[in-house]
Amino acid sequence: MAHAAAYELKGAGIDTTIVEPRAFGTTFGANMIQAREPECLDGYGTAEDLFSAMAQSFAERQYQNPQLVVDTLVELAESAPVDRPMRVPVGEDSKMACTPINEAQELSQSAIMAHFGWD
Repeated sequence: MAHAAAYELKGAGIDTTIVEPRAFGTTFGANMIQAREPECLDGYGTAEDLFSAMAQSFAERQYQNPQLVVDTLVELAESAPVDRPMRVPVGEDSKMACTPINEAQELSQSAIMAHFGWD
């Protein structure tokens, strides 16, 4: 939806960017609501193991400062609309995970836009 909105709103002078942060040190995990009836998770089998492994991974991880996300948002807001990219990965793990996907998506999207004469 974000891509479609970006193209549709561009004609009205509205610029959009998808900001892609990954894991940052916040209280998100500590604030998660736990199931009232934990036994209901038993029916999910290996999914429970997956959630436990994710929680353990997050607990052991060294996080980047969330100020990086704020700084990115401010930088985007202060940049000229023509200089704003469609997608911005924030943080080293996001750049590693998202950049190849974003590059492939950009190639595909550019080809589609050119095909319809919308470039």
